[in-house]
Amino acid sequence: MKWFYVSYLKAHTQAACAIVAVAVLAQPALAATIAPASVTAATQTGTAQDVIVVFNTTKIAHAVRTLRAAAEADDDEDKHGKDKHGKDKHDDAKHDADKSDADKDDADEVDRDEIRTFKVKQYRKIKSRALRAIGKAGITTQLDYTHLPMVLVRVENGDALQRLVSSTDVVGVYENAVHQHALVESLPYISQPSAQLAGKTGAGTTVAVLDTGVNYTLAEFGSCSSPGVPLGCRVPFAQDFAPSDSVLDDNGHGTNVAAIVAAVAPGTRIVALDVFNGGNGFAADIIAAINWTIANQAAYNIVAMNLSLGDGSDNAAECPGAWATIAFAGARSAGIIPVVAAGNNGFANGVNGPACTPGAVRVGAIYDSEMGLRAWSGICTDSVTAADRVVCFSNSAGTLTLLAPGSIINAAGYSNSGTSQAAPHVAGAVAVLRAANAFPTETLDQIVARMQNTGDLISDPKNGRVTPRLNLGRAVLP
Repeated sequence: MKWFYVSYLKAHTQAACAIVAVAVLAQPALAATIAPASVTAATQTGTAQDVIVVFNTTKIAHAVRTLRAAAEADDDEDKHGKDKHGKDKHDDAKHDADKSDADKDDADEVDRDEIRTFKVKQYRKIKSRALRAIGKAGITTQLDYTHLPMVLVRVENGDALQRLVSSTDVVGVYENAVHQHALVESLPYISQPSAQLAGKTGAGTTVAVLDTGVNYTLAEFGSCSSPGVPLGCRVPFAQDFAPSDSVLDDNGHGTNVAAIVAAVAPGTRIVALDVFNGGNGFAADIIAAINWTIANQAAYNIVAMNLSLGDGSDNAAECPGAWATIAFAGARSAGIIPVVAAGNNGFANGVNGPACTPGAVRVGAIYDSEMGLRAWSGICTDSVTAADRVVCFSNSAGTLTLLAPGSIINAAGYSNSGTSQAAPHVAGAVAVLRAANAFPTETLDQIVARMQNTGDLISDPKNGRVTPRLNLGRAVLP
């Protein structure tokens, strides 16, 4: 058995959550604090640092709401022409845009193509104007995330960092933190075969797997010679977002994770986005892959993205100040559910980042059968193992969304354990549930609630916390 424990460089633990921010309406809430300590210290000594910058989008938020309301009015007019009072729906578009969040939840709103295009244009203008005002001295753009109000820049000194921090156009400055794999007979256990017999396979959907790459030449993916080739290849696209290693998967972790998704949803496709450089995945590369996923959602009908990775931090509550907050919000606005491994530290009241990020579906691991005594690399030992018993290394918290099989999972020639293996069961389930022959009109929150409400309730012996375990066969029922 090959197993990787999620560890995180201790120097990064506190800085991973450090952010410079001011309260901004119509953006996910960001906690105000000081600049990441490690970045500040390095720049003061003249050592250049790469940082992720988030820009203020308050000025375009109203325009986005107005466009959404107008689009909804067009839909109503197409169906009915007039409202129940005989009034033209367009007259109410601006009024609808001004409704409070109590009347309309923007967080679960999926953008249409014209709104995505509008956002891209406005983000470009906002970033260009802000960086021009801040000044280029000591600041160099390394990556521009076109579909997000974010860039990766290199700051050369403390003065450059201070200008970023002080700008009213900037709501967040993050360290380019490092993440590692969340790794340590599952299909019948989540009732996948009954879903497949009912014709629910995720056909027509795609799941983005942000990991170490995928060896798409294997039979599990259609024995592809290259992405999309030959007919029957289930991996239409593959790209390195971390520095290219010229290998499809230099670790096997991503191949195992992708094969789990492919097995749960035999009709879905996989886009393989390699965000790891050796054993490390940096935030900047993960954001680049999320940006690509948003930009290409419509081309591939991407309905979920799987992130079986973590930073080792212990978060009892959601972390709205995390680097992934804006990226996950952007993904959800494009109709993509972020599914994230909870982490393998054995925390009784905390999950790793980016699982703690608002909008994430956080997944813990259970056994799917009795396996005898299991010791997990100095983390913990399960003297008792049994089906539906939470694995002792699986992080738990009140924010945990679901449990799924995570030990020991055999897929694509690898036998692995971890919340890394639990998460793709859920990502595959999302593909099944959001397919055209399932529940394509349900909102993202409704899909997540469907999985929770139909799951089997499991108590974690670490803390007595009860969390639903995925039951796909029940979830596909009307």
